Amino acid sequence: MSTWILCHGDADGICSGALALAANPEARVFFTNPVEPAQDLKRVDEEDSVIICDIALNEDTLQKVLDRMRVLSSKNTLLYIDHHPLPPNLDLTSFPAKVIHELAPCASELTYRTFQNRLPRKTSRVAIYGAIGDYDDDTPFIRELLKDWDKRTL
Repeated sequence: MSTWILCHGDADGICSGALALAANPEARVFFTNPVEPAQDLKRVDEEDSVIICDIALNEDTLQKVLDRMRVLSSKNTLLYIDHHPLPPNLDLTSFPAKVIHELAPCASELTYRTFQNRLPRKTSRVAIYGAIGDYDDDTPFIRELLKDWDKRTL
């Protein structure tokens, strides 16, 4: 049994994936995108746990993604961390994963907040990198983290 981290390949996705990996050092990281997560989730063994970071749920592939998530979450943990708008027909009460979702902060901030108690304080700069890369560096939480860092040096 192992842990997979599926994340987007942009700045926010890379940083959120790095934070999830820092909190789960035994995990494997796999880069995907909003069009291919259903296909990429097929790579994951049914006994493995999954952390998905910064992958928007695409309406065209939503049912396939949910079907695969149901299979995976029936045997192990599945965590979905994202900030993109959810498809309007998505019912989170039957979503087959633990969901960390907010629209205002970037996925890096959400991932850092999720795993903060398992991360050294210095990794907060990775959350800031992701926030800067996603133009989401003016949230109250990121502004608080920036008190420890000089943004120009980041």
